[in-house]
Amino acid sequence: MAANRWTKEMRRRDRFSFVTSLQYRMRRDTKWEGSGRTVNMSAAGILMVADREFQPGAQIEISLDWPGLYHDAERMRLVVTAAVVRSQGSRTALRILQHEFLQVPAVPGRNRYVSAPSRARVSNMAVA
Repeated sequence: MAANRWTKEMRRRDRFSFVTSLQYRMRRDTKWEGSGRTVNMSAAGILMVADREFQPGAQIEISLDWPGLYHDAERMRLVVTAAVVRSQGSRTALRILQHEFLQVPAVPGRNRYVSAPSRARVSNMAVA
């Protein structure tokens, strides 16, 4: 019997159950195109469920709520640039290329984010 590629262990780093809503777009300079949710996450990758299938090798940017404190800021967004490793139906495995924490403004109605107090842009480092 052939192994299901979603159950075969291919990870080099531990994954953590992490479920939160997300938005995605294919290009950084465009508006958010669609939505989904995370299934699990590691320092190197994310498994997500979205409203479409993605082409392996494509780059995608996702934005998601980050729970808990980050440098004493309570409301944060995590913006990730990632490469699609595999996609089957609504499930997509991503390899994290770069990530950035953005502070959510405390003023309701403000639609802009600001960079985190320090170490805002980090490449290939732990995010969980």
